Parts: sequence; structure tokens; C-alpha cells
Amino acid sequence: MGRGKVVLQRIENKISRQVTFAKRRNGLLKKAYELSILCDAEVALVLFSHAGRLYQFSSSSKNLLGEDLAPLNTSELDQLESQVGKTLRQIRSRKLDEMEVDAAPPPPPQQQQLPWQSDRGVPVPSHALPQPDHFFQALECNPSLQPA
Repeated sequence: MGRGKVVLQRIENKISRQVTFAKRRNGLLKKAYELSILCDAEVALVLFSHAGRLYQFSSSSKNLLGEDLAPLNTSELDQLESQVGKTLRQIRSRKLDEMEVDAAPPPPPQQQQLPWQSDRGVPVPSHALPQPDHFFQALECNPSLQPA
């Protein structure tokens, strides 16, 4: 039994879209790796998520190790250093923002004000509450009775 044909249009459900992105991203990274191994090809893949997260693959780590930097002149090295510094600042800023969001205490739950509470949540004396006339029935009592 084969797979059904996928209609290529934006996935409206946010959760389904995120799941599909993660699965296809991993598949694409795996294919890039396999292509580099099987065909001895230099493969580079740069992918940005909807939220701006960077995913990358490079079959060669020469640039990361600095092996290709010898032929560069001073101004090119300065430019490369500037780019690396800018990227590190962006990553640090994003990480700090994520940490602040994670560390922020959740907002206090909104409590419904009950009729017998004032604006500050302090109980209001029962005689201060407005009551409809039919709420209580008057009791008939004999004032001449004395407690035993």
C-alpha cells in the first residue's frame, strides 16, 4: 500500500505544521549527509524555521577549524571576525530572551470577586451587603420570653 499524494499548500493547524516541519527538516538534513558521503560531495544546508531558528549542515568542517583561513588578508580576517562576533551576540541575545521568558513567574490567576468580598478580597460584613426584601422572612418572637 503506497502513501497518498500530499497537497502542497500551507498547513493551517499550527501543531501539525510544526510536527511536519520537524520531520521534514530531519529528513532533509539526513539526505544532505547521505549525499555528502555517497557522492563525496561538498554539501551545505542552511534552514530557518518560521520562528527564525537556524538549522545548518556542512559536510566539510574546514572553515570551522580555521584550515582555510591562511590565504585571507587582514581586512578579510577582520570582516570574518566581525561576522562571527555579530552572530555570537545574536545567539547570546536570543538565549537570554529565552531564559528570561522561562524564568518569568506566571501571572497570578484572575480570581473572580465573590459578592461578599470587597475590591481587595477582604470579607465585607454581612449587614453591609444589600439583600432583596424577599430574601429573609421576618420571625415572630415573643420578647417576654427569657432564656433559661
